[in-house]
Amino acid sequence: MPEAMIAPGELLHGDSLDGFVAPSGDMDHDQVRCGIGRFSSRCVQRFATAKCFMILLIILTLLQGSSHGYLTATVPVIAVRFGIPDSFVDWIMIGHEVTQGILALTLAFFGGRSCRPSWLAGCLVFQALCQLFMAVPFIAYGATAANTTASQKQEWLCTGSKGSSPGSEEADTYMFTMVVLVVAQVGAGVGLVSFLSHGITYLDDNTEKVDSPSLIGAVLCATQLGPKVGQVLAYWCSALSGASSGNLVSGKELNGAWWLGWPVLSSLMMITAFFTAMFPQRLPSMAVKEAAASILDLARTHTSIPEQSHVHISEQREYIMDPPSLGFCDTVKRLISNRMIMSNIMAMICMHTAMLNFSSYEDSYLESVYYIPKPEYAGGVFKDQWISRITTGFLKPPIVGMTLLLSGLIISRSQPRPRVLALWNVLIAAVAAIIFLIYISLDCPLLQVYGYEEKSLRLKETCNLNCNCPLNTPFQPICDRSGINTYYSPCHAGCTTVHTVDDIKLYENCSCISYGHMAKTGPCNSKDCTGKWVMFQSLQVLMVGLLGTGIVGNLLICLRCVIPEDKPALLGLELLLVGKMQVPGKIIYKWLIDSTCKHWGENNYNCRLFESDRLIANLNILTACLLLMSSFFDLFVWYFSRDLKLYSDEDIDDDTEDIALDDIQRMKISKRRATPALRRRRRDLQGIEVIEEEKDEPDEAEEDGELIGDSSKEQEGVKRINATLV
Repeated sequence: MPEAMIAPGELLHGDSLDGFVAPSGDMDHDQVRCGIGRFSSRCVQRFATAKCFMILLIILTLLQGSSHGYLTATVPVIAVRFGIPDSFVDWIMIGHEVTQGILALTLAFFGGRSCRPSWLAGCLVFQALCQLFMAVPFIAYGATAANTTASQKQEWLCTGSKGSSPGSEEADTYMFTMVVLVVAQVGAGVGLVSFLSHGITYLDDNTEKVDSPSLIGAVLCATQLGPKVGQVLAYWCSALSGASSGNLVSGKELNGAWWLGWPVLSSLMMITAFFTAMFPQRLPSMAVKEAAASILDLARTHTSIPEQSHVHISEQREYIMDPPSLGFCDTVKRLISNRMIMSNIMAMICMHTAMLNFSSYEDSYLESVYYIPKPEYAGGVFKDQWISRITTGFLKPPIVGMTLLLSGLIISRSQPRPRVLALWNVLIAAVAAIIFLIYISLDCPLLQVYGYEEKSLRLKETCNLNCNCPLNTPFQPICDRSGINTYYSPCHAGCTTVHTVDDIKLYENCSCISYGHMAKTGPCNSKDCTGKWVMFQSLQVLMVGLLGTGIVGNLLICLRCVIPEDKPALLGLELLLVGKMQVPGKIIYKWLIDSTCKHWGENNYNCRLFESDRLIANLNILTACLLLMSSFFDLFVWYFSRDLKLYSDEDIDDDTEDIALDDIQRMKISKRRATPALRRRRRDLQGIEVIEEEKDEPDEAEEDGELIGDSSKEQEGVKRINATLV
């Protein structure tokens, strides 16, 4: 057999090579073998690489993001169809965050101690089944709501008919549908926890440390594109008739086939789970490199590793003779006592709470400040009449995804020090806070709705009493022909008919409009706010792009400040604490924002229009304060990361040089157990410092004498290993 043709199994599984035994720890053959049952032939083993796993993670991320985008786009339709109150919808949509706050640490810890690809596959199957459950309400109750009038919902005209309230049967349907939505969100939370704590850490552990940022950046890039894919799917499904799902309609159907996307997404996710489960517990390439690295470390120390020893070699290739306890309580105690970890978690909590809550109120912000009505139907921005919002809605995800990808590539290529990455996070959080403070000056004080007086909105007038406008009528501003008065909706203006001229809706027979009894869609004097609106959207795109540049570096710092065994538990702890803080964070935001409401909907829960001045101040100042707190905690991360090592030994240790073949051949490597003197010397040094060559003790001399006869065989084995490494 040629010297360069040493099979990986010979290194991994402790097979003898002319008297030499490569230490492999507890690695078994099955732990590096790719496949499931019969699907584990030799041709399958070639796919057990980091790049193949990265591609699989990208597909998985696109599917998970598509599921979230699809649910976000179709949940308003589901709420209208089954009469779910708006007061419950807001809380259902953060169900996956609440799930993280309950299950993240436990799921991440136990999955991290086992085969992570298998756990990831199991969580994917669970998420797919929960999503498939979303189609049950359609099977049980159908797709089309019974008491809806298309023209009333689409144009909100004055019809003179009262909207019907849900009966007892409809109340039962919405309770069941709410349970289904909660189950779907629980599945989404479990899938996201497993993706981050099992998938990302598996990719990082089985990749060269210098290449890890670029691969992680590519995977995280897909997280920004997935939701838009889900919105595209929701748009096409909503354009299908609910009665016969084979006929495309005009795109203004209220419900459509909102359920159709779930079987598609669930099937694709189960297929992805099958291929994920085929990956081994450890990729063979990294297992071989670890075995080779351990051999070189043994040569450097001039000592031998005893058989069946449990010597752990860390990221910096230092011996830890007494490895830390890997139990659940010990792991959690070790994580929460790490000052860098806790500082980083506090920064993430502030950042995540600020950005998530601001994005949830962004449509209401635009509606109250710039009088831009919310998109109503499934598909979100695809059916938005405001082209500028469509443009920015599509620009944000690709820009953030591009910054994630480029930042990962730059980190892998330039290998900046950890303090540089931490300082960058400090700066971008501070810049984001400044941008939110700038938003305070971007208001439109000239825009006022007709009927506004003393911080309240009086919409009922004598002229529209017979219209019976619903309390939950969304804000659909129209402007009369004088260009002065802006009305809340065509119904409140008493308009009964509408027609379109050059893509502009014209409302006629408006009983509350004295000048011509006509109005057009959109608020009056909207052109006066065009410049500020453009500035707001431009700063939004700039801000999300800046924040995206710090995600990969921040994740890399997190993964390097713990031992490899604690990586899944670390990400699980972060998700748990961040998820737990979403409930109090949302309560604080809702209380502060609702204090600015000037027109309440039904049951005084869902505000339909806010007082713009107070809304601008409250929302932006609160968000800016949280971002400044995030920047403050990132300063602690910067301070504690001064001695952190992010990359491989060859990139950070100038003292470490490759050992020449002649030097290796002179090393005496034994497969025998260490003598008592050697064991005492290792225990005294704690396995951290490299043991300098000293004068052999009597028992060592006796052992060396036994090795003289086998020196030629050992040198031949070392030559073979060196040929493989080269």
